[in-house]
Amino acid sequence: MKEVIRIADRILYEDGDLLVVNKPAGIDSQSSSSFRPDMVSLLKNHFSAKENGTSSGQKGGRKEPYIGVVHRLDQPVEGLMLYARNPKAAALLSKMIESRKVKKIYYALVFGTPSFEENELCDLLETDRRTHRARVVSVPTPEAKKATLSFRNVSGTCESDARMEELRRAMGEDPVSVVRISLGTGRFHQIRVQLSHAGYPLVGDRRYGPDNGVAPELLQKGEAVCKTVALCSMELAFEHPVTGKKMEFSIREEPVIK
Repeated sequence: MKEVIRIADRILYEDGDLLVVNKPAGIDSQSSSSFRPDMVSLLKNHFSAKENGTSSGQKGGRKEPYIGVVHRLDQPVEGLMLYARNPKAAALLSKMIESRKVKKIYYALVFGTPSFEENELCDLLETDRRTHRARVVSVPTPEAKKATLSFRNVSGTCESDARMEELRRAMGEDPVSVVRISLGTGRFHQIRVQLSHAGYPLVGDRRYGPDNGVAPELLQKGEAVCKTVALCSMELAFEHPVTGKKMEFSIREEPVIK
């Protein structure tokens, strides 16, 4: 049976300028040409029903709620997202994201055992919009853009996440690790491409996992354990663009360390 998405339960914060929501895995972060549900449509329907007493698809002169997209999250990835509630806030939030004033922390389960010390990656990423894939290139091209991130292994520590640790245990004795990732840039499929290129492909990533030479049977086991990409945007911090108030959000569940 198809899962019913209760969008109200996914809204962590709302005011007249912005929304902070926890996007489910498998949902597009913005409207697309597909027939899949997307966060913008779900949020518009929610606020239309809340404010106007009707759905946004109905006629009758009702004003359609404004939901401004200021950043994106891959369709198979779960996690925290910001949306603007008016054009002014959308412009301010977009500038903040562009200037790296919005801090986003991701957690992932990867194949391999990275260092518990901070690891930094700096690559040139080239995106092929036709195939909807990105890749690391060694020679600069007009399409290539610099991509940076830092990550470290937090497996079995209090900094890890309970859900990621559960997936790690489900993989048994296979070498997988929970990593905490801080983005320096926000490129297309950046985390998935850079970590795979570095030798640590994400568990459940059917698009970039096979690029690294991980044994097919191990990839298949990872796909069985994790039905989608084992990546989540878990922490979000920024200053409110209008009030200046410090805003911090987290959906990380601290694991029980035995």
